[in-house]
Amino acid sequence: MKNRLYYFSATGNSLRTAQKLHEKLDGFELLSISSDAAEGKIQADSLGIVCPIYMYQMPHIVVDFIQRIHSADYIFVIFTGAGKLGTGVAKSKKLFRKRELTLNALFNIPLPNNYTPYGCPDQAAQKQMFV
Repeated sequence: MKNRLYYFSATGNSLRTAQKLHEKLDGFELLSISSDAAEGKIQADSLGIVCPIYMYQMPHIVVDFIQRIHSADYIFVIFTGAGKLGTGVAKSKKLFRKRELTLNALFNIPLPNNYTPYGCPDQAAQKQMFV
């Protein structure tokens, strides 16, 4: 088996986060959750998932992907978003438990809010986040 880092990104925040992490991780393959490589039974020695939180929940494509994980010795998840995970953590843990998989670590990378009904993100706050 291999070490794999999967990502799902719509605006590019999770993609960039995954790329930066991939630069630091030795022996990990970087794969898109929406690619052909993410189809079928997913197996890895170490498996990472980088994805956004949408309205306090994981995107459906990520939930579907987790349903296909067959085995992994070590699993970690990195959420990107406006810093509010809401029910995302509890639902993630429950989903992995249901699949009889161990979620070894979960991280949150706060990024600017890009949900436009809440208004435009403050540019000064954005710059400080990216320092």
